[in-house]
Order: sequence, then structure tokens, then C-alpha cells
Amino acid sequence: LAVVLQALAVLLTTALSAYPALSLSGTNWRRFGAVTQMGVLVFTLFACLTMALRKDALLWLSRTVAASGTAIAAHAILQYFGIDPFLPAASYRAGEGIFAIVRPPGTLGHADYLATYLLFVIFCGIALSRTEKTTSLRLAGAGCALVSGLAVIVSGTRSAWLGLAAGLLFLVFRLRPRLRREHAYGAAAVFVLLGAFYLSPAGERLRARVHWIHEDALGGARLLLWRDALAMAGTRWTVGFGPETFGAEFPHYQSAALARQYPDFYHESPHNILLDTFSEQGILGLAGLLLITGIGFQCAWKIRRDSAGVFPAGALTAMFVSMQFSAFTVTSACFYYLAIAATVAADDAAPLTAKQHVRWPAAVAALILIPSFLWFA
Repeated sequence: LAVVLQALAVLLTTALSAYPALSLSGTNWRRFGAVTQMGVLVFTLFACLTMALRKDALLWLSRTVAASGTAIAAHAILQYFGIDPFLPAASYRAGEGIFAIVRPPGTLGHADYLATYLLFVIFCGIALSRTEKTTSLRLAGAGCALVSGLAVIVSGTRSAWLGLAAGLLFLVFRLRPRLRREHAYGAAAVFVLLGAFYLSPAGERLRARVHWIHEDALGGARLLLWRDALAMAGTRWTVGFGPETFGAEFPHYQSAALARQYPDFYHESPHNILLDTFSEQGILGLAGLLLITGIGFQCAWKIRRDSAGVFPAGALTAMFVSMQFSAFTVTSACFYYLAIAATVAADDAAPLTAKQHVRWPAAVAALILIPSFLWFA
């Protein structure tokens, strides 16, 4: 029902959009129009059903995401060190001299989107390191978490750093692990290695990024941007301006204070998924997003300590915190909703069986949506 509510909000706000064609297909920078959003929602629903009906589905999901995500994380680490066979390094570098920084985007277009995606990968790696039955696979999971964690660090994305801390705190709270001597040694070794890297010549770009953050502790234009975005959303709070229309409509509502502080600056989104949804899909879309997210957190709270769903619940916590400072893209939205689907599927309070699975709504949805997906493809 929550997914249906969100889908109705997408369809309604697209039909009433200030730019219907733009809302239908999406912009070039994130391609998150109505067709894509409907695809993500349908995928979320079917992923949840699949993982509820097949208890090994979450394990295979974790393995697949860990394998592909580790490759993307390794690519981002190479980008940090100036090795990139695909993209010009100048496209993700800024500043000069000792204050020059690098924001490796991996394959996600921007460091913020890379780091948000890698949060899901990290928790898949942690899950495998604790649930796999063979030592080699557990070590592979731990390696995935470490490589992805390093990529998040060198990405210089403070929202992801904050999200990762929140997700790990959630795991500690839910798992309540017994701390052993080897755990203390392992944690100490990681901190020593990270400290050595930060202080070494290889950490120069990361130190420069920390300097930039210190100089801009409030996140640049974000506070004024959030204030103006909320005022903009309030003028059309019932249906919003339509998916993907923020960049086109916001200049009409930008305050003089924001314009003076950041002249000739393009604000493509509010950099907050709640404000983004409220301004583009109104109160109905915001209610749908909050309801789906709330269901995820409700299941996360109820989940048993020995349940595999603890780990996607940790990923959900990390991504929710991180995306209070970034926007949905196709990738981040897909994995955010996937974390909710996995958490809900792991809640065994009302387990599904194959016989209880009602197939006709799925068939109707498929017949309606398949032609539009094929046409866009």
C-alpha cells in the first residue's frame, strides 16, 4: 500500500507538473523522471516479495552487490591516486597547490553519489563476514567492507562519513557484540593504518579536503538553500512542481540572501531527499516516502539480533542519514529502497508462503508498465 501511494504521487504530480515532458523522462544529470521512479518502485516491491519467499535471496544479493561494489570502490581508490583509464582526472579535481583536492566519482558520476551507494556495499560486506560458512568467503566479505570503506573515506564525502558512523552505531546497538581482545587489536590496527595514510604524502589530497571542510563547516549554501526550498514547496504543497523540475523552478523562489552569497550558482536540487520529494511531489509524495521509510525502520527495530536483516537495516540507517545532505539518483534511490525491501522481508512476524502470493496484481502491473519501459529502453 505504501508503494502504491508513492506510485500514485509520482503519476499525479507528473500529470500536473509545470514541465510534464521533463517530469516524465527526467533530466540528464540524474534521469529520475516518472518512468524511472515507477521502475524503482516496482523493482522494490518484487525484491521484497522475492526475499520474503526465498530465504537465500538476501545472501545472493549481498554476494552480488559485494562483488560488483568492490570493483567500483577499487576504481575510485585508483582515481584518488591519479590512475583512471576512463575519465579525465581534471573533471573531479579542484583547487591548486597544497589545497588541491580530488573527489573520485568511481562509476557514479560524482563522489557524493558514489559514497552513498558504497554504504550499502559496506554493509553487504559486513554481513558476509559474519554469515558466510567458509573462512575464505568471510574474509572476502571483510575485504569488501574495508575496500569500500576506504573508498568512502577518500571520496571526501562528509555526509557519507556521518551516515557510516550512524549505521555502525545501529549495528553495535542491535548486535551488542562481545568485545574480545582480537577485536580491539583489529580496530587499533585499522586506526593506525588510516592515521599513517592520512599523515603520509599519499594523504595530502585528503588533508586538503579536511581543510576545505573546516573552512566551510556549514556546507556552503545548504542552510539558505533548505530554507528557500521549503518556502518554494509551501507555495504548491499539495502536488508539488513535478518530478525533476526543481532546477527549472527554484530560481523563481531563490532569496536575495542566497543569490548574493552564491551568485551565478546553479542549485539542481535541495540536497535533501525529504525536501526534494516535498518540493517536487507535494505532501502526497512526501507521505509516501516517509511511510515506506517508516515501515523499514519499524521492521529494523523489531528484527532479531540473529536475523540477517540486521545488516540491510544498518545500511538503511546509514543511507537515510547520508541522504539528508544529497539527492536521489537512479542508483542511490534503487539501493535505498532495496535496503528497505530487505529489512521488511527479514521481518518474520508474518512470514509469506508461495501459496499466499497473489499473482494477478503483479500481472496487471507488468502488462501496464512493460510497454512503457520497452519504449524508453
